[in-house]
Amino acid sequence: MTVSPSGVVAVAFYDRRLACPGAGSADASGAGLQYDPEAPYGRGNWCINSATQLYRPGLRPIGHNVRLSPHTWDPELSAPRFACICVPASFIGDYFGADARGGFLFTASVTTFNEAGQNQFFHQQQLVSKLKLP
Repeated sequence: MTVSPSGVVAVAFYDRRLACPGAGSADASGAGLQYDPEAPYGRGNWCINSATQLYRPGLRPIGHNVRLSPHTWDPELSAPRFACICVPASFIGDYFGADARGGFLFTASVTTFNEAGQNQFFHQQQLVSKLKLP
């Protein structure tokens, strides 16, 4: 959570509401779903995105949640345990940060997505996102 100099409050979070990408899609391949023993293609409440909700002073919401991550990713890849994200040993990390300044929200979160072949083993890596504030 962060507050901009203009008073806009941003709450950033990991969001599991979007379904995992469908089988055979480029996003499913980039997310590494073929390596997840659960094969969660199209599955809800499994894959993760980073998102934010903005608020005006007084905590009045500004619109709806905004997706920050360009790709959905599978939290089971590179996790200490593949059973379930709900198992304590399947910790995705607490590497989440937010700052608001200069009219923008900046966040740092985790992803395992293989963007342009740069993460071929689907290890956790930092994703930095930038969003123009109202």
